Amino acid sequence: MYCVRGKPVSAASFVVMNEFNTAVIDNVYTVPEYRNKGYATAVIRHALKEHRFRFDSLVFLYAYNEQAKRIYQKIGFKKIRLGRLEFWNAWLDKR
Repeated sequence: MYCVRGKPVSAASFVVMNEFNTAVIDNVYTVPEYRNKGYATAVIRHALKEHRFRFDSLVFLYAYNEQAKRIYQKIGFKKIRLGRLEFWNAWLDKR
């Protein structure tokens, strides 16, 4: 969660699935009047840093809108492809 003057403005879920050696970033949200200021990027970068400190597993997420896809690409996520097919619009963190 990212707060500005004590007010939460951006947050995301981060779920570790040990049995599959993966983690999922989900439910990324920023309050509309605080968008385009880098808060979601900061939340995701922090979650990835904490995850890499504690675990050694793949991190993926699902992106459906173009703005989210640009953010994830900027952070380093790459679209997953199985042959010629995209896999459920999933993106993978490429360390």
